[in-house]
Amino acid sequence: MHRWRKQFSDQQHGILIGHLKRLEEEIVKLRMFVKQLSSGLACREAMIFTSDTEFHTDERFIEWLTLWNPTEK
Repeated sequence: MHRWRKQFSDQQHGILIGHLKRLEEEIVKLRMFVKQLSSGLACREAMIFTSDTEFHTDERFIEWLTLWNPTEK
């Protein structure tokens, strides 16, 4: 009985470690996304101040941001 319990415990531990690794990877992706989003919003604010006629709509800004963002290529 004790051996079965230890084997079950080791198996559960392995499963939890796998879940934690995947969560850490997702957190890293989320942090990168937030950083890109903040950078994009800062760029949008700068563009509004420097050229408020260039981006009349959010669609134009999104198009510009997609072309500007080097990680999307």
